[in-house]
Amino acid sequence: MKKILLFLCVIIFSTPCFTQKISTKSFSPISNVVELNGTYLNKDKRLSRLFSIDSDFAHFINFEFNGKDSLKLTYQTSSGLETVSYKGKFKKNYFEIYFAKKQIPIPFFWIEDISRARIGRNTESDLLVQYYDSHMGWVLILMGGGSGEGEYSFQNIRVYEELRPYMLDNKWGFVDSLHNVIIKPQYDFVSFFEDSVSIVKRNDKWGLINKNGMEQIPIKYDTVFFYSKDILKVILHGKKGYLTKSGNEIVPPIYDEIYHTSNNLIKIVLKGKEGYLDENGNDLIPPVYERIGYFTNSDSIVRFSQNGKYGYRTTTGIVCPPIFSIASDKFSADLKDICEFSKNNKTPYAKVKYKGEDYLVDEEGYVYRYKCSRTVRKELIVYEESKIKAIDLK
Repeated sequence: MKKILLFLCVIIFSTPCFTQKISTKSFSPISNVVELNGTYLNKDKRLSRLFSIDSDFAHFINFEFNGKDSLKLTYQTSSGLETVSYKGKFKKNYFEIYFAKKQIPIPFFWIEDISRARIGRNTESDLLVQYYDSHMGWVLILMGGGSGEGEYSFQNIRVYEELRPYMLDNKWGFVDSLHNVIIKPQYDFVSFFEDSVSIVKRNDKWGLINKNGMEQIPIKYDTVFFYSKDILKVILHGKKGYLTKSGNEIVPPIYDEIYHTSNNLIKIVLKGKEGYLDENGNDLIPPVYERIGYFTNSDSIVRFSQNGKYGYRTTTGIVCPPIFSIASDKFSADLKDICEFSKNNKTPYAKVKYKGEDYLVDEEGYVYRYKCSRTVRKELIVYEESKIKAIDLK
C-alpha cells in the first residue's frame, strides 16, 4: 500500500516538472531590454493574438520598454491608436510576462493555471516571442485540461523593404525603406500592402489603393475587407457584395447578407428572402424562399420553406413543391430515427409529413408510405406500390 501511495505522489507532483517548455537558448544576447524597443509587423494577427489585442487594424505593434519591469504596446484600431501596459521582469536575454500564474499543489490534488510570454531577439535581430499556456488539473491519477507552447518571430519595421505606413499630422501615407514619401499622408487608416494593394480609410469610408496610390476600389464603402486572397467583401449603405482586387463586381452590394458555401456557390438574402448566385455572381436561384439550406459537395438537394411549408430543390429546379408541414433538413440512408434497422440503407430518404400523414421522399421527388415493423429488429418497410410523385399528393 505504501508503494502505491508513493507511486501516486511521484506521478502527481512530478507531472508539472515534465511539462515540455521551449528552451531559452533561442534568445540572442542583449544587455538591456530597451534594445527591443521598436515597431514590429503583425501579419496574420499572430502578434496581437499573443497579447490578446482585439483589433482588425493592428497591422503593426510598437513595443516600448521602460526600465526593467514595464512594457507598453501601442497599436492601431478603427478609432485611433490605443495602448496597453504590462508588468514583467528582465531576465538573461529576455523579458518575461505572466498573464496568469497560479499553482496549487496539495496531496493528491494539483491545479496549474499559467499563461506566459518571453520576449527577446533572435539571431536575425527579429523580435522573438515564446508563449506558454497551461490550464490543467490532477486529482489522484486523473488529469484534465491542456497546455500549449510556441515560438514566433516578427520583423522590425526598420528592416522591412516594402512600402510601409507613415503618419504625418494624424494622416497616413506610405514611405519606402529610405523614408522617401511615395504616397502622401491623406488617409485616416492604411494597411500594409498585400499582393500590391492596401485597404485605406478616409472620411469614414473605405477603399483599396495600389502602390502608385491609385484607387482600385473607390473609397466610398462603409466596410472593405478581404474575404479570400483575391475577393473582398464590401458593405455600402448596409448592403453587402463581393469585389475583386481590381474593383470588378462579382456581387453588387445590394443584398442584406451573402455567404459562400463549400462548393463555391453564394447564398444571398434580400428583403428577408433567400436564394443563390453561382460563383461568378450570376442568378441561380431567385431570393424567394423564407429559408433554403446550404448546398455542399455532398448535398445537392436542399430543403426550402415557402409560405410556411417545406419542399426540396436542386440548383436547377424543384424536386418537391412546398406542401409538407414537417420535413427533414437533408436526405440520408441512415434512418435510425425512424427504425433501429433499415432494409433500405442504400436509398437516401427524407422524412416528411403531409396532412398529418408520415411519408418518406426520395431524391427524385417520389413519396412512399412506410412502417416500422414490430419484429425484434424493428426493420423499416417501405411500400414500393405506394410510390407517387410529391406533386400528385395534392
